[in-house]
Amino acid sequence: MTYPFVERDVDKSTYGHDAKRPCSIIQDLHKPKWGREILPFSRRELLTVLAIGIVTSLIDHRVDELLFRFLFTIPSVISLAGYLTAETGGPVFGDLLQSWFQYGAVLAPFLVRRPGAGTIAMTINGFGQVFLNGTHTPHLLYGVTGLGADIVFASFRYRRYDIPAVSLAGVASAMFWYPIVYFTHSLNLFPSSFIVADLAIRVLGSAVGNGLLGAAIGLVILRVAGRIRNNSIGVSLEPTKQTVRTSYSDS
Repeated sequence: MTYPFVERDVDKSTYGHDAKRPCSIIQDLHKPKWGREILPFSRRELLTVLAIGIVTSLIDHRVDELLFRFLFTIPSVISLAGYLTAETGGPVFGDLLQSWFQYGAVLAPFLVRRPGAGTIAMTINGFGQVFLNGTHTPHLLYGVTGLGADIVFASFRYRRYDIPAVSLAGVASAMFWYPIVYFTHSLNLFPSSFIVADLAIRVLGSAVGNGLLGAAIGLVILRVAGRIRNNSIGVSLEPTKQTVRTSYSDS
């Protein structure tokens, strides 16, 4: 059973029935009229991927800090986090709150439906985290999260962007990153109860936080771009108003 509402809304409501690719609306806004296209991406697609990689690396950790500061002022949340830590032997709740970090791996191929879009975007994200935010150097390998999402979309031949597809891409992005987290964060030192619970939390959380969130942001961007395009087309097709003189005066 599939949920085609994403493709239906993007392909018909936003672009019309003759749309070939959802990302074409972004290209049409300022379509380059000269020069070569940078293969396998057009200039507009490449700029979109670069923007996703840079912007996500700048805002993700800041949003995460605000989220932690807000939630851990609530007594019930503190109690829940302590209970889960005591039961599993590790910070399961904290990992759940960070299960949305790879949403850019889904957002990039959702907007730019070409091979490698997610990998490039998340590689840029990882370099930004290391050199701009001072994050640990293993994030230089952050492109593997985008590779996981790219493999999922490629397995569907870049034709499916419904709920199961984007959720699976979100899970894949997290699971491709998990081996690096396992060794760099010394998860092997935690009890097996924590490792099993943490893995389950990451799977469920990444399906929502990476997959559905990334697709939702992409859908909003495409709808806004579609409205801008429709407005610009409407203005260009508006007939020129002519002033007709109804009376003549001697001057």
